Amino acid sequence: MNGLLALALLIVAMLLLIAEVFLPSGGVLAVSMAGILVASIYYAYKAWWISSPTFFVLYTLSLFAIVPATIIYAMYLLPRTRFGKRILQEAPTQEEVTPFQSEQHALEELIGLEGLTVSQLSPGGIVTVKGVRYHAFTESLWIDPQSPIVVERVSGVRLVVRPFMASDRKKKELSDEAKPALSVEMAGNSEENPDLEEKESRSLDLDFET
Repeated sequence: MNGLLALALLIVAMLLLIAEVFLPSGGVLAVSMAGILVASIYYAYKAWWISSPTFFVLYTLSLFAIVPATIIYAMYLLPRTRFGKRILQEAPTQEEVTPFQSEQHALEELIGLEGLTVSQLSPGGIVTVKGVRYHAFTESLWIDPQSPIVVERVSGVRLVVRPFMASDRKKKELSDEAKPALSVEMAGNSEENPDLEEKESRSLDLDFET
């Protein structure tokens, strides 16, 4: 009876050792495994030391092979099995990650653009930006339907938006006014200094010839 109990405790200890690999417990499972392993040796001693000491010694020495073999199996072999992959949730391949990355890059190009809510955001919902619908959410309490919004950032494959403010309109007007003024200034400089352009062109030609 003690011999069967020793073997049963050995099996339980090895199962706990495997569980420690899959379910890190901060050492709780490892300590429990060590205690059960000591109990297994104790019952093996009671079962075989008097009647068959050689068998008890062989049982004890076998633990030095069983424990490392169990660790190797749990860490290197089991994760490669179908059961291990289902538990550990194998990391996605590059082919699986690439579509997600390309979609995220496309969404990041919308940061700073204006849009319109299609449904109420409370906090999640649908918005349109440049005529295309996107899943979005807001960090505000809610945003009513058909309200102007601004794309702040991207979280995963969703847009993070906020209500469009009056200050955003002023910034946009200033930006729109600055663009034609800059174009006129550049055009004026080129008209006032035609010789400068000619000199720059000659300089480039000389550089190429050199």
